Amino acid sequence: MTSNVETATATPSQPNPANLEVVVPTEGDFEALANMKSLAFAEKGGSTDGGKSYRKYLRKYPQKIQHCRVVKSPDFPGIVLGAMQLQLRGDPGDFDLPSSLRHSVLPGEAHVEFIATHPDHTGKGIGSRLLAWADEFSIDQGYNRLSLEVMGANDGAVRLYKRKGYVVKKDPRGGDECDACCTGLFVFCCLGCKYWTVLYMEKLLPTKEEMERARAHGQTTVPSAATTTSPQVNQMSRET
Repeated sequence: MTSNVETATATPSQPNPANLEVVVPTEGDFEALANMKSLAFAEKGGSTDGGKSYRKYLRKYPQKIQHCRVVKSPDFPGIVLGAMQLQLRGDPGDFDLPSSLRHSVLPGEAHVEFIATHPDHTGKGIGSRLLAWADEFSIDQGYNRLSLEVMGANDGAVRLYKRKGYVVKKDPRGGDECDACCTGLFVFCCLGCKYWTVLYMEKLLPTKEEMERARAHGQTTVPSAATTTSPQVNQMSRET
């Protein structure tokens, strides 16, 4: 474990919510980002590459770095408290996965490649901030839906995503029973022999114009696409 992670566990105070910053990671954040992911996904067999994948993105696909956000706080210098990576049109899939299992985005789709919170800082709204950023960024870039994949056995995460407007669907990329079996076997063997079923979830997004209309009505959270079909902007149900 590196010294910056040890600092996080040794610091008694909690970050002030007012000091949380959701920012594009710099090269200096890559190692702390990799360490945070390894801790967040430890039960799934997560391990750190010291930021190697992100350095590769920076060299070959710098635009992908712009589609990532990390949560930092001056209360915990050098520590990444949480992070999210979106995969957008033109981005490569996750370098931490075999090429055959990397996601390929469809037209209009923005994909949540991962979302993670440092285990010492869960329950502080960090995940909700990152999900809110993904909504707003994707809408601003002209995407009409967000997708993600989650382990079926992770009931807490499935409930959270449903509250945020995601629904379980069949992956539109298709695939037969053999594909599903191979994916399940990979997940079981490589993620700690605890998971098998992977759920595909999707959230429809309003257009930028619908979002601007909602803001004009004094609403500060992202409406679901279903609530924006009426001429009158309905009450938003998405949690902050």
